[in-house]
Amino acid sequence: MQISTDTEEVLNFLDFASQGNLRKRADLGCILEVGARTGNPDLINKLIHHGSSIYNISTILRRDKLSDDEIINFEKEIENQFQTFFDLLVQISQESEDEAVRDRFEKIYLNDSSGARSNAIDLSFDLTILKDVQTQMRKMNKKEE
Repeated sequence: MQISTDTEEVLNFLDFASQGNLRKRADLGCILEVGARTGNPDLINKLIHHGSSIYNISTILRRDKLSDDEIINFEKEIENQFQTFFDLLVQISQESEDEAVRDRFEKIYLNDSSGARSNAIDLSFDLTILKDVQTQMRKMNKKEE
């Protein structure tokens, strides 16, 4: 997929914000580009929200000091978040006019494998960076008002 200059600038800023640690930069670029081309920021914002939740919950689940009940509750919640996340990726994939993007998303994220979940967590890391930048920008804008 051809990425616009505007999307590339956003990715460059996210590279800077993450200290060069974006994990799925190309896929994030495709997602942002599809959102821009289709004029559907709500879809992208939902993906950012659910991706951030997935990353945060997966981080919590790696902790050693969780009770059995906490683990069960977090595992249920992450399953719900994954389901919504994958549904949103299907929508984004379908809205893409690029067959290569649809094929890539099907191969990398939209299959029933543990690798798809690992890739989704990596993409969720990048979406968390984006959400953090959005939050910081909102705070800065409120201070200026």
